[in-house]
Amino acid sequence: MNVKTTMSSLRRGLTALLGRDVKKLTRSDYVDAVHNIEKSGRLGAAQDLRKHTRTFAEWCVGRGLADHNVLAGLRRPRRTRAERLKAQEKGRALSDGEIKAVWTASAGLGAFGRLVQLSLLTGMRRGELSGLRRADIKADRLVLEAQHTKTGTAHEVPATILMRTVLARQPLTNSKLVFPSSRTGTRISGWTKLVKQLVKISGVDFTMHDIRRTCRTLMSRLGVAEDIAELAIGHQRADLVARYNKDEAWEGRVAAFELVSTYLTELVEGPSATITFLQAS
Repeated sequence: MNVKTTMSSLRRGLTALLGRDVKKLTRSDYVDAVHNIEKSGRLGAAQDLRKHTRTFAEWCVGRGLADHNVLAGLRRPRRTRAERLKAQEKGRALSDGEIKAVWTASAGLGAFGRLVQLSLLTGMRRGELSGLRRADIKADRLVLEAQHTKTGTAHEVPATILMRTVLARQPLTNSKLVFPSSRTGTRISGWTKLVKQLVKISGVDFTMHDIRRTCRTLMSRLGVAEDIAELAIGHQRADLVARYNKDEAWEGRVAAFELVSTYLTELVEGPSATITFLQAS
C-alpha cells in the first residue's frame, strides 16, 4: 500500500470529519463523504476514498480506537451493462499531432509541464511523477521504491538522453522533489485545474492517464513486444507467468524507451533531429 497516497486521499476526502472521535463516526458519515466527491464529478477520487476508508476503519478496530468496522461489507454498487460499456470507451492515446501540441504547450508550464513531458517519455503515473525525488534519479535509471508505486512493487525506468534533458530543464529547489508545487514546495495538487489549462493552451482534450496510455501505445506501434512494454510501464506479470518468469528484461526495456525517445524527438523537432540536439545547454 502506498501510505502517502492513502493518507492524502483520507485527509482530502474526510476534511469535514477531522477532529471527531473515530469511535463515534458512523457508516453514513463515511458514505456521505464519498458521495460528495462523486457528485463533484471526481469519480476516481471517490473510488479511492471508498477503498481507503474501509482500510482506515479496519485499522481503527485493530488499534482499539473503534469497537467495530462500520464499513464492513461496503462495496461500490454493481454497474449496469451500459455503465460498463461506457467505462470501456474512456481513455485514449494521443495522435502524433496531439502529442506535438501537448509537448510544445507544456514547455511554458513550469514543473507541471515538464512532468507531463516526462510522463510521455516514461509512462509513469502522475502520482509517481509528483512524488519523484532527486535521490530517485540515478546514473542510468529512475528508481521508484515500492512504497511510491500504485502496485506496491519497486519499478525502474531506464533513463534516455531526452529524459535527462527534461529533468535538466527543471530548476533545483530546496524541495527533495523533482517537480514540486511552485506554491508550496510539496507535491503538486490541483490536477484538474492544471490539466484544464494545458488542454486550453494545446487545443488537445486529454487526461493525465491518456498520457500514460500514449507512451504504452507508442511502444506497440514501434514494435516493442507486449511483455516488454507492460514491464516497461510498471505493469506486473500475472498468475503463473509471474510465478515462473523472473527475468526483468532490462535490455529490452532500455531499447523500448530509446525507441519512444527517438520517436518523440523526431516528432517534435523534425525527422532530421537527433536526441543529442535536445540536450540542455
